Amino acid sequence: MMGEFITEDGVHLGLTTFKASDGVKLTATDGEFDSARRAQQEFDKEIAKATKVIERGKKKDKTGKVIGERALIMAGTSDLDKPIPAVVWTDGLWFHEIRSTSMRDIIELEKLYTY
Repeated sequence: MMGEFITEDGVHLGLTTFKASDGVKLTATDGEFDSARRAQQEFDKEIAKATKVIERGKKKDKTGKVIGERALIMAGTSDLDKPIPAVVWTDGLWFHEIRSTSMRDIIELEKLYTY
């Protein structure tokens, strides 16, 4: 399933829902911004809302070149008692986020997004 939405800040993002081979649902959100700085601001906003930052560092492409920043987080949900794993990263003008109940599935889908 694919769609678009506008955040409470007026940010326009795309949304794609996937189903992994093990049946787990994943939600990927992304958006292209007018500058890398603006994509980084969206990244920072998601980090600030996280209930926990598990890991944070540089995002690298398949050749090892640094293309942005990346973090594994526990993201808040509408059910505040149950944060779920997520990965967020920037890639130049782009901001990406993948959420699911399975960190293993998140990492596998992230690999498909990394060129």
